[in-house]
Amino acid sequence: MRWKRAIRKIYVGAIQRRCPECERGGLFVNHFQMRATCAYCDARFFRDPGDAMGAVFINVVISELSALAGFFFVHQAIHPPMILQLLFWIPYVLLFSLWFYPIARGMWVAILYLTGGVYADLDYEREYITSYELLEEEEIGDSSIDIP
Repeated sequence: MRWKRAIRKIYVGAIQRRCPECERGGLFVNHFQMRATCAYCDARFFRDPGDAMGAVFINVVISELSALAGFFFVHQAIHPPMILQLLFWIPYVLLFSLWFYPIARGMWVAILYLTGGVYADLDYEREYITSYELLEEEEIGDSSIDIP
């Protein structure tokens, strides 16, 4: 059961590019720019500067492995010259990495969520009024009211 939930969170984060916490807010502003927090639940996606390195690792590994598998498959199937292989697979890796970038970032955000790294911050901008301050306001307010 936990594995199904984990796979669903990774799917939501990667393919649908949604917040893994609420599954409603989008992760990206555009193809390369990621939001800092979710618009719905205010979950912060990256807390430390090095948090995005996991996404880079996922992107590089999948890009390189797909190119390597394609290289060997084409080499076994039709035996093209090496220069033609290189002229095709080097641009493939570059273009595939650019296309796969938001998917890898979404996968990494989902993995961070599953390990407890994606959650909403406390609301520091809100003014909290203690009960003592409320009592003082009531006392001041009661003495200023004149009843005829």
